[in-house]
Amino acid sequence: MLGGPLSLFLLMHSLCFANSIIGNTPFGPSLPPYFYLNQHIEKEIEGGSVVGTGVAIIEQGHVRFIKAYGHLKKGQPAKVSPQTIFQTGSSTKPLTATLFLLAQKRKNIDFTTPIILPGCKISNLEARHILSHTSGFKREGWNWQIEHGASRHHLLALFAKKTHYGVGSFFDYHNVAFSLIEEPLAKAFKMPFNRAMQVHLFNALGMKRSTIGFLNFQKQNNRAWPHERAKNGAFIASENYSSRYHETVASSGGVNASITDMAQFLLLHLGGFPRIATAKELEALHSPVCLAPDAERWFKNHIKGPFSCHYGYGWRIVNDGKDIIVFHGGWLKGFASIMAFSKQQKKGIVILSNTESPFAFSTAMAFLLNRSLAQSQPF
Repeated sequence: MLGGPLSLFLLMHSLCFANSIIGNTPFGPSLPPYFYLNQHIEKEIEGGSVVGTGVAIIEQGHVRFIKAYGHLKKGQPAKVSPQTIFQTGSSTKPLTATLFLLAQKRKNIDFTTPIILPGCKISNLEARHILSHTSGFKREGWNWQIEHGASRHHLLALFAKKTHYGVGSFFDYHNVAFSLIEEPLAKAFKMPFNRAMQVHLFNALGMKRSTIGFLNFQKQNNRAWPHERAKNGAFIASENYSSRYHETVASSGGVNASITDMAQFLLLHLGGFPRIATAKELEALHSPVCLAPDAERWFKNHIKGPFSCHYGYGWRIVNDGKDIIVFHGGWLKGFASIMAFSKQQKKGIVILSNTESPFAFSTAMAFLLNRSLAQSQPF
């Protein structure tokens, strides 16, 4: 608990800080947590562990904090702004699952809708298996196919040649299998999947700068450049952007967005747009469907004691018995992102970064799991 002159300083700093970030909105941050979060990110920028990033906090049903840090490209003067566009990678999956929910509200599709794969004799594959990564196909080798330029037509044809281990038999995080939801969604909305995402999700939430697909990303002037780690450990600008995931599995990793827009999306999942989707409807996406043990190693430095990791529909869930964190990250060449919220605390955080590092995930989890942001090295 802070008190006295220091407490007054932090309060005054918070009010000035809020106005500089979110203009005339009445939602000033409740420091000191935001103060230490800001302090930590500035230190990470200065130390070179992230080149540029945007951060947003949603709390008590409002966007409380939005700020951009660092540069679009290392060594160049242009700075990241709240409107800068990032490639979000697999943070696309919660948006796709939300689009599915909106189609379900129209009664054009549901979790038991059959998924038909030409040439595959699988009679009981349903939308719920796709959205929870329990299709029965193993992911090994599939990302290699994407990254080496395999067309979507070729990828879909491969399913007929791959061994199937039984619908719902296991969880395996599978970008191509997840993208099988695109065709049913296109049918449900009677338009191409990418167009449906733009019209029925981005436009509905006022995500004015968000797009899906690589060509749309290239059209943006204010876009972040990707950065990868060099052999000496420093981050350097990548030679080019990744485009394969945008082109072949857009529903798995094709969304481009600003931190301002992604704040609107997370606000939806924290009850901010009940006319679009109610808390009860969204809970169908946030509830555990299957164990997801691949995420356990990510939390060893963040949670003391036992915890469990699950996958819902397009979202991951971690439960330590004290709190339930619903989240999803994205990792694409030169970019890393995270969206996460606490069910108990009813607050969430979005971080988009143009640096392929653990910064986004570690910062978000430390903030939500209440690790000390006041320490000199809290992460």
